[in-house]
Amino acid sequence: LIQSRALCKLDAFAALPAAVIEEVIEEMSFSNYPKGTTIVRQGEIADRFFVLTKGEASAWVTRAQRAENANVEVDMEGSESLVKVGTLEAIACFGESALLGHQGIVQAAALPSPSPPTRSATVVVESESASLLILDAGHFSSVIESMGQSKDLVMAKVKALADARAAMTAQKNQEGASS
Repeated sequence: LIQSRALCKLDAFAALPAAVIEEVIEEMSFSNYPKGTTIVRQGEIADRFFVLTKGEASAWVTRAQRAENANVEVDMEGSESLVKVGTLEAIACFGESALLGHQGIVQAAALPSPSPPTRSATVVVESESASLLILDAGHFSSVIESMGQSKDLVMAKVKALADARAAMTAQKNQEGASS
């Protein structure tokens, strides 16, 4: 029940019939993460979509990603320093590139070795714990193929979410580069 309410609150899924929402939820897993856990890391293969149902997480990108051609600072352990670009609170989602990219791979399956999408940010749990619904991109493809006319609506809304997030990140990058 919590899962269906969470999914219904997301724009990409809100207009779907209850039966389709239930089908998507059946394909999702549920997991809890303690404070400080890195859920996804920038540059990793994007193969899962996440819905934060409880808690708070932050999104981080490397300075090189944040300000193209900027000098990347390196911390004492030799890794690039990260810059916070956003905060995610309950009933937020991330990882939509996994859904979009996997659809592109499925559609281009006849082409030689399509490249899977990669994570554009690192997401870390900030609250004492975080609860997430997780949808594997392959399971999403199976479900979305059975959606009929709803498929195009869902994909358009997921793409709009990805575009809006990219625009917001680009704006924050611009602000960071000028400061």
